Amino acid sequence: MKTDTKIKRTILVFVILLVGVGLAWFSFFSPKAQERHINKEITKASYCEVASDCQMVAQSQCPFGCYVHVNKNEATRIGELLESYESNCQYMCIEFKGVDCINNSCQLIK
Repeated sequence: MKTDTKIKRTILVFVILLVGVGLAWFSFFSPKAQERHINKEITKASYCEVASDCQMVAQSQCPFGCYVHVNKNEATRIGELLESYESNCQYMCIEFKGVDCINNSCQLIK
């Protein structure tokens, strides 16, 4: 009888761990969680002092905008993050006039 109880407890612990791992995976690796993470990284990487600090890393990269500009020192890292995201949407973007450093952030000139 004791062995039977130990087996049931072991199975219960195993099931709880599987459910916990599944929830953790979904929380950290779901498309929405990945999208939030990338948006946060883009915002952090958009710092500048002058317009020449800014570099375009993506064009029409849905859902992150028509043109994504970040600090040139962050361009490779952010570009890799954007490439890792599987997008299921498309944008039709109009041309922009350039990019400027406004309030220490890379911004499109419209």
